Amino acid sequence: MSLETPLRFALLGRVTVSTGGEPSVLAPGIPCTLLSLLLLHPNQVMSAEQLAAAVWGEKRPATASESLRNHVMRLRRLLGAEAGARVRTAAPGYLVEVREGELDSQVFVDACQRGQRALEAGAWLDAAGILSDALALWRGEPFAGLSAGPGITARIQHLRETRLLALESRIDAELALGRHQELIGEIRTLLVEHPLREGFHGQLMLALYRASRRAEALQVFQELRGSLLDELGIEPAVTLHDLQRRIIEADPGLAARCPTPAG
Repeated sequence: MSLETPLRFALLGRVTVSTGGEPSVLAPGIPCTLLSLLLLHPNQVMSAEQLAAAVWGEKRPATASESLRNHVMRLRRLLGAEAGARVRTAAPGYLVEVREGELDSQVFVDACQRGQRALEAGAWLDAAGILSDALALWRGEPFAGLSAGPGITARIQHLRETRLLALESRIDAELALGRHQELIGEIRTLLVEHPLREGFHGQLMLALYRASRRAEALQVFQELRGSLLDELGIEPAVTLHDLQRRIIEADPGLAARCPTPAG
């Protein structure tokens, strides 16, 4: 049996590291930025040149190489003996060793993919559970508090979109389980934050229709159409027009596929 203390690196919110106890939040600064950059590419060497360019950009100091070494040493001290030992020097730069299950963003993305596969296989209950667990890892804006360069900014955007797709997929699974009544309030809340997200509008239309609120479902479509035309000059997607038609026609195919499971 391994006696090693569980080690966790967390990027979904403030950057934190835990070694079995309470997570330690890394204060914004160059050491934290270096750790974040290395965790974008776990177990892969990032050259000193790449890291210096990402940290300082065009304002790179003349002593960038020496400064980088000093900041890596500071990072190791901040992390403590166990976690600090994972930050390794490897020509032509540095890497951070991450084992399976230790990096929350990696666990999150892997779970989202498994949940999507379960959804596509029609395993609604499994999909809802897997995706709920994945979404529970989200503590807030990834890399919160850091001054993000291009690499981190791109990763933040990818994680945001992955989360939104996971939310849509989890709601799809729960709609298939007949939980439309419980979902209406949640979807409305999501639309406050993402008012032009067509997937959420379609899900709200379906949930309202299944809750015998057809007029409200059709109103959702009209409001979205008005917003898209006013702000972007475009019509809703064909799939939403088709859903509107099916609601008007009371298509039996829109009924929930199975009842809410007991318990």
